[in-house]
Amino acid sequence: MGALWVGLGRRVRRAGPPACAARRRHSGLGASGRPDRRAVVHPGETRAARAWGVALALAVSAAVAAAAPADDALLRDRALAATCAACHGTDGRPPPDAVIPPLAGLDADAFVRRMAAFKAGAPEATVMPQIARGYSDAQIARLAAYFAAQPAALRR
Repeated sequence: MGALWVGLGRRVRRAGPPACAARRRHSGLGASGRPDRRAVVHPGETRAARAWGVALALAVSAAVAAAAPADDALLRDRALAATCAACHGTDGRPPPDAVIPPLAGLDADAFVRRMAAFKAGAPEATVMPQIARGYSDAQIARLAAYFAAQPAALRR
């Protein structure tokens, strides 16, 4: 197995000395067998094609970045709400026969008041006082808005 040379962000395996100058030019290795500092243009690729490829990649990444903030906030809210799913069900909808109350469709102010009471330790509960203390006021407000926006759970 030959040595491994790294040059300008590219890994080039060297199994032995290049046989000719053309092979050296396309392998990224200079005459001394070390990585060449010049940019290597692969056979059949022009600099214009590479420039168009870079421009296309930048345009796509800019379009994705422009759409990301709204999706990012929604994903963060869903991830935060997922911490409630083990007991209160997916998106705040527990099974119909569950004893635990649904969170989906709950008024945001009622949710915030209830979580503040749990944080203070006012209602007797097994787990909710410890869970509520783990959330900041901003996180509780985001959870309240998320669950208020969900369609209410149907109870039988």
